Amino acid sequence: MGKKVERPPHGTLYERRFADVQARPTLRELLNTARDEGYLVDYRFDGDGLSVRRRWVEGPTLDAMFQRIPTDDRTRFSAEAFAKLLRQLDALRTAGLEHGAIHPGNVVITRGVQLIDVVSNASRLGSSPEDSRFYPIWMWGPTAPDGRGWGRWDRVSLLRMCTMLALGPDAWHNWWTAEEMIEACQLWVSEARKLFVADAEAAVRMETSLALARRLVEEQQLPVVEPPEDRSRPEDGGARESGSPDGAVPIQVVPIEEIPDDLVPVDIESYDGGDEGVTD
Repeated sequence: MGKKVERPPHGTLYERRFADVQARPTLRELLNTARDEGYLVDYRFDGDGLSVRRRWVEGPTLDAMFQRIPTDDRTRFSAEAFAKLLRQLDALRTAGLEHGAIHPGNVVITRGVQLIDVVSNASRLGSSPEDSRFYPIWMWGPTAPDGRGWGRWDRVSLLRMCTMLALGPDAWHNWWTAEEMIEACQLWVSEARKLFVADAEAAVRMETSLALARRLVEEQQLPVVEPPEDRSRPEDGGARESGSPDGAVPIQVVPIEEIPDDLVPVDIESYDGGDEGVTD
């Protein structure tokens, strides 16, 4: 993991080192683009690894915020997060970049939602994510298949993350098979798109992201780790819920209403927990 550092004249930065990363020309080009677009402040190869620095972003991460959101509001807020983060992914692609590690630890609540660690994450740079909070619960796998198709990887990762956010914290301790996750994503899309009657593009892209995830699972192109027989995360020690085929808390249907411009709940200013500037 990285650390918070002070580096005049840039101010407060987040610094992280990745071991065993070689200075390939294609990687230098990628990092230069990320720096030129403002996603990195600088980077340095030091012989047996890579160090990167980005600006420090203050605020709770998306999963921390969702622990404070009432059950009846989760679908609405997760749908809004999907739309806003999709626009940020579109901006990345316009700049010639993809993210590579879409999970709630890489989304910080500032004046809305903000993606952090663009490119400079373990999935993109060839390392396995160290933090079991995000993989395999939040992510289909540790990295895109064969290190290719990052744009598609970002889209299906965003779909999975928003589905998990809507399901709520009780579902974040369970392992999921690929088929169960696709089923949960389908339920989320069917409810979330009702909130986008006036935003046809967002609704359509929910459906296309679901179709892409389903195809990748059917073609076994996602590096999914299947759960153990006891269906619980080893560090949690709890059993998976029974009584429903996917063992998940049912997604709550909320009335169609105007979605606020700012995703931050009204009491987010008094938020007093969660990690700041977390990465994968």
